[in-house]
Amino acid sequence: MAVFILMGCSGYMYGYTERRAMHRYLMVNEVNENFGFKRMKYNMGYNSSLKGFVKEHGLPDFILEYKNEQRRNGIKMFYVKKDIVYAFEYRTWTPDSLYLKEHRPLTEYEKSTYEELIRTHNKAN
Repeated sequence: MAVFILMGCSGYMYGYTERRAMHRYLMVNEVNENFGFKRMKYNMGYNSSLKGFVKEHGLPDFILEYKNEQRRNGIKMFYVKKDIVYAFEYRTWTPDSLYLKEHRPLTEYEKSTYEELIRTHNKAN
């Protein structure tokens, strides 16, 4: 019963905060539990396979959540030190339809976006 309540809470927060996160690059900072970190927690609570992926690969440095051409949710997870991006998308509206669409090196634009996120984060603190 507690597992259902916890999962339900994550699912609720996943949907409730989705609009604020959509199409924005977000740093993931576990130390200060910023919005990007919270979105990762909600995503992992909503989708257990994503939780397993993060358990194996660690938290990303930053993320981008988006809607694809079919209006399905996707999430790109950027690992700067490893120079790799993992893009996951949903085939349908159900959590179990998540699949790895691609993995590739970061582009120069994505690297400069991360540097800008770092500068913005440092100014705020």
